[in-house]
Amino acid sequence: MQLVVSPSALSFGNISLGSSSTQTVTLTNSGTASVTVSQASVSGAGFSKNGLTPPLTLPRAKAARSPFGSRLKPLERHGQPVGGQQ
Repeated sequence: MQLVVSPSALSFGNISLGSSSTQTVTLTNSGTASVTVSQASVSGAGFSKNGLTPPLTLPRAKAARSPFGSRLKPLERHGQPVGGQQ
């Protein structure tokens, strides 16, 4: 089994407060057996994921892929909460 995440890193650049940016991440099963993703989480203030709902099974196929979104919405500026966040 080999589960590949592409791209391996994301760069959201500068995002204005009150705005958000979503980038697509793709999971690819490049192994010879099916893979089931039973849990998925993101960490860090302002980050969320969409389009990936476990359990997700990727069959054993070279082209078994599942794209999902990784979103960043800044919650603070220079260490100070914004938008009513405490």
